[in-house]
Amino acid sequence: MSHDTKILCSIFLLLLQFQFQFCTPTDTITTTQSLKDGASLISSNQTFALGFFTPGKSTNRYLGIWYYNVSEQTVVWVANRGDPINDTSGSLSFDGTGNLVVTGPDRTKPVWSTNVSDPTVAKNSSAQLRDSGNLVVLDSNGLVVWQSFDYPTNTILPNLRFGVNRKTGLNRFLTSWRSGDDPGPGEYSLKIVLNGSPQCILYKGSELDWRAGSWTGRGWSGIPEMTFKYIKDNYIENQDEVTLSYSFFDPSISSRLVLNESGTLQWLTWKDNEHRWVEIYAGPKKPCDSYNYCGPNGNCDPSNGSMGQFECTCLPGFEPKSANDWKLRDGSGGCVRKRGGHVCGSGEGFEKVPLAKVPNTWTAHVDRGVTGLKECESECLRNCSCNAYASADVSHGDSGCVTWHGDLMDTRVFSSAGQDLYIRVDAVELAQYLKSQRRSHGKKGMVAAIAASVTSVSLLAFCLICWLVVKKRRDRTEGSFIDWKMRFSIVLGIARGLLYLHQDSRLRIIHRDLKASNVLLDEEMNPKISDFGMAKIFRNDQIEANTNRVVGTYGYMSPEYAMEGLFSIKSDVFSFGVLLLEIITGRKNSSYIPDNSVNLIGHVWSLWQEGRAMEIVGSWMTESDSDKEVLRCIHIALLCVEESSNDRPNMSNVAFMLCNETALPPPKQPAFIFRGAGSRLDTPSLASAGAISINDVTLSAIQAR
Repeated sequence: MSHDTKILCSIFLLLLQFQFQFCTPTDTITTTQSLKDGASLISSNQTFALGFFTPGKSTNRYLGIWYYNVSEQTVVWVANRGDPINDTSGSLSFDGTGNLVVTGPDRTKPVWSTNVSDPTVAKNSSAQLRDSGNLVVLDSNGLVVWQSFDYPTNTILPNLRFGVNRKTGLNRFLTSWRSGDDPGPGEYSLKIVLNGSPQCILYKGSELDWRAGSWTGRGWSGIPEMTFKYIKDNYIENQDEVTLSYSFFDPSISSRLVLNESGTLQWLTWKDNEHRWVEIYAGPKKPCDSYNYCGPNGNCDPSNGSMGQFECTCLPGFEPKSANDWKLRDGSGGCVRKRGGHVCGSGEGFEKVPLAKVPNTWTAHVDRGVTGLKECESECLRNCSCNAYASADVSHGDSGCVTWHGDLMDTRVFSSAGQDLYIRVDAVELAQYLKSQRRSHGKKGMVAAIAASVTSVSLLAFCLICWLVVKKRRDRTEGSFIDWKMRFSIVLGIARGLLYLHQDSRLRIIHRDLKASNVLLDEEMNPKISDFGMAKIFRNDQIEANTNRVVGTYGYMSPEYAMEGLFSIKSDVFSFGVLLLEIITGRKNSSYIPDNSVNLIGHVWSLWQEGRAMEIVGSWMTESDSDKEVLRCIHIALLCVEESSNDRPNMSNVAFMLCNETALPPPKQPAFIFRGAGSRLDTPSLASAGAISINDVTLSAIQAR
């Protein structure tokens, strides 16, 4: 081989190496490399990819990051969103100053740059796409000098710190795309605003469109339904920063929070078996989420709208500024103090508005040093200009104090979550409020004909217990007829029925006696909750009630109800957890008394702690491929029967956990109440009663005809 031939071969090999330098997946480029249109960086765990893409029906090219392991291309970050490239000449590389730049046909004019001014990054820099979806620029020492997480577009990924760095002024906020075909900056933006007490605000252009509210210690006050036990929030508010990030206990879950082009904030998770994104949350919800929909001192209640009434009411102590406008369903003028009301040194007090999104805190006063609501009330009462107060942090009891002076802007209430807000009222209004509270505590709920509103299908006269938990079956092989798929379908149906009663029904209904014999099955084995004779109707602003007479069935009753007469939606959640264990095991809670255990709950808990929970599953279980799902249901059941009602999930969370594969928090100590035979009782609360005799009863299977 001649010398010239050797040189040509060497040049060819070098060109070949350069041409295919990204054929093998890599997550990094250096100052000596470039990323051409058509090539990609792939994160080390192959979760994310970075490269050039074309959105929708557009012909333009953009540098972006998308999910690599998701079949539907989902872009989470765009570099040159305002300056697209109209051909495939795009390239990502380092310039002479150590900045990452995107160039098009004219290599001398970048369409995007990291704009890092640190001179130490000029040499030996590198860029890496991390498994979190974060593109970082590293100096020669491996320190991050720039990251895409500091400049989000329309998406928040897990561990991205959304908010403001007070020291540097860096503001990480979202801006929607213009359309599905154009990732350029749209008209909606979501950001944390530091005026007064920091709040999360959605803007349409420069106009405030929706106030997600201030941080309550559990979540934003305007979106309490975004609080989930399987998601970890990390909110930081100090002299250096005000930021929020989230993460899943199970890092394998693909999740994103996206502000779409119509101004809707969506929380989505990828469901691999369905090959689609599943929506966990979407907001704002019109009309009550529209900023200040009911005007100053007004209160928006969506349940009024569901009954055909005007959503707007006035806060306690206020009346419509224009009665005619309110008759026309225009609440924008808001409310004013009732005429003749004296709220300064005249025996005034405070009326509670529960389940509220507290008013705009831009002009509110926040005192983190206050230790409780009583101290907060005294602080507000001393100042005649103070119109309302609330706790600043409800995550560990009520701590801190927020007081409002002046008009109360953008207040609304929720059906099943929210914060207690206390409104200053005069002596007359206070007396009426206290009288109504006493009356409501003594009033018996009227629940006749509720069952008609829950189901309109004909039910067969046999119940779930006939199939699942009756101890003496005529044919012991009959249990195998109900396989796991059908049992799980029944469980889902019961969960959805309870969710309807607690959240979606026009009236919130607490069943108080959910058990196997009160769940009927139709011809298709669809479950229907029945027997509402002990049910209780709650007002939309009511979350808990107390009774001196405990009614229900021991074995299914929550500890706070059995011992103290306290009941709430969490009481039904406890009963659901017991029922779920009975469906899984084919055994009754109260009549199953193994050695060294109080009841079925206690036995399952013991096996769970020893890692042997699947041993409790009945002999009907033959589908080994369902073991994981069965074990997950046992886990969910144990979360439902936790001793403290505050620790139990609500039915919305239960339904989500049943339908998704998110990581679950570890269950806490369950409640072991009584050893009995499932007797149905109507007895004074155990808090005031002496010893009780629980008589055994016999349950007979009802045969279908």
